[in-house]
This record gives sequence, C-alpha cells and structure tokens, in this order.
Amino acid sequence: MNASANTGRAFADFETYQLGLYSAKYWNDFHLSFGLSSSLHDIYTSRNVKYIDLNDHDDASLTGISHQAFTELGYTFNSSIVDVTPFVGVSYARVDLMGFEERQTRSALIGESGHAHVMSTLLGLRVHENFKLSDESRISYHAMAAWQSNSQGRPSATLHFAGGEAFTISGVPVEKNALLLQGGVQYTVADHLSLGLSYEGRMDRKIRDHSMKMELKLRF
Repeated sequence: MNASANTGRAFADFETYQLGLYSAKYWNDFHLSFGLSSSLHDIYTSRNVKYIDLNDHDDASLTGISHQAFTELGYTFNSSIVDVTPFVGVSYARVDLMGFEERQTRSALIGESGHAHVMSTLLGLRVHENFKLSDESRISYHAMAAWQSNSQGRPSATLHFAGGEAFTISGVPVEKNALLLQGGVQYTVADHLSLGLSYEGRMDRKIRDHSMKMELKLRF
C-alpha cells in the first residue's frame, strides 16, 4: 500500500507491507473473534528550507514497524424484526520507528528511534437485518453504537540539529473516551448488482469526525 503527502515545500512517501490473521468461532448465538496484523513501513521525507541565508534541501529514509491485535465477544438476540448484538472488545496497537539522519546541511535533522502505543476497550451494540423483496432483490441495513476507552498518551519524537541540543515534539494526544457510530443500507438489485450507502462517525471531547460513502458493486 502506498500513500504520499505534498505541501509544496515538504514531501513524504509511505510504502507499507502488511500481513494479517483473522479467525472467528461461533457457539449458538455467541461469537468470539480475534485478529493480528504486522506492517513494515518504508518512509521517505524531503523538505526545502529557506530562511535568511539558508537555502537547503534535506531528505531522509526511515523504517517503521507496527503491530495490532484485537479480540471481540458478542451475543446475538434474533427476532423477526431485527437482530441485536451487544459486544465487548479489546485492542492494542504499537508503532516503532527507527532513527534517521538527514543529509549533512546546516538545517539537517537527526531523529532518535522511538515508539507509541495505545490500548482500547470497546462496549457497544449492533443491529442488522435483511428484507427479501423478490427471488433476487433484497434490502439490508446495519447500525452500530459503541463507547471506546483508550489508554491516554501523547506520541512524541526526540530530534536535534547536527551539533545542537536535543528537543522533543509532541503529536495530538489520544482522547481517553470516544463515541463511535456506524450505519448503512444496501439494496441488492440482483446477485451481480448492488447499491450501498454507509456512514461512520467518531466523536470525542475535542474532535468530531464524520464520513459517508456510496458504492455501486457490479460483479461479472
């Protein structure tokens, strides 16, 4: 997977290689699922520095490794109107970044290796149901609301200029509590054609994040 960001004076490119494992077990209306994944990140950064008599171009390459794990336990109450599933989950994520050193200019940065991690618990409720309209067409919907609690922390990095004192920069702190919302509806016209609309939202004390997606699936 590749991603990049460009602000005009600075550029970053991320190449990620991921390996994951997922499994689930069902006992009547109970279900238990878990997953593991590890990723290798190759990162390249480049920036132009112009200030008074400085006119430097600095770049660096660094490597990162991330690990994620989760497990979830739920129970489904079935009815003719809607299926309701209360669930509880636990997840853990960790990112390790190796040190880096930009080429030796007056504005070159040197970064120390470091890591960041967070553990989260999730307590929520899912509802879902399918309605058959004909032999081929049907409508299905789903919704989820959950309360997420995180181990609080603020990601940071220790840097210094060549020959200079070390200093620390900090990222956006992880909020301790957040409300997660999901919902969607899908209309299956036939086995090879469906239209879907979905919503995802995350709300905490400071940040509101909402997104909607519409998709058309055509199978050949």
